[in-house]
Amino acid sequence: VSYGVDLDVQCTLRNSFVYCTRTLATGVNHRSAFAKTENNVFNGWLTGIAAASSQSGIVCQNNLITKCTNGFSATSTVKGFWYNNISVGNTTNWPTQPTSLEGASNNAGLTGEAWMTTGGSRITIATTDFAGYSGNDFRPASASSPQVEAGVTPYGYPADDVGDRFRPDYMNGGAAVLDVGPFEYDHGYGPWPTSDYYGLEFTGLV
Repeated sequence: VSYGVDLDVQCTLRNSFVYCTRTLATGVNHRSAFAKTENNVFNGWLTGIAAASSQSGIVCQNNLITKCTNGFSATSTVKGFWYNNISVGNTTNWPTQPTSLEGASNNAGLTGEAWMTTGGSRITIATTDFAGYSGNDFRPASASSPQVEAGVTPYGYPADDVGDRFRPDYMNGGAAVLDVGPFEYDHGYGPWPTSDYYGLEFTGLV
């Protein structure tokens, strides 16, 4: 087996748990224009996400790569948009950043590791910032975990997380933004309230 998933042109891998128990092969081969890898957990691979394509428009966002040998594998000419990904707890979390990325921001890793293009930012995270790392519970540990309310909001972002929870999570009327990684933290306020408007017009009444 070379790849768990091989993404071709305009294919999307979303809201999946891509696990390997023998630390071999690659979780996803992200190789063709306009392919998307969104809201996934990659655990136990030799390489979590491989990107060897110099084609424009690939999207890799809100993924978690952990307990792999290499979080990512990418050639220097790789392009695409890389947002809100977490790579931590691997032997190598983030390799050298490709020089041609079209956009990268709000990715998380150990200090100074995550990819970031001009004008972007990166997040420092540790395995202790998950609810139960040793037991593969990769949800945020608390509302103060660095991945919570810390994401960028890219065009076409997934409206639900890997557990089918609406994102961003409702903040009881406060400003809410996407969490980094595939899990939204539950702030405990329930779902977003519905907002319905019915236009009524009365004429000729005294």
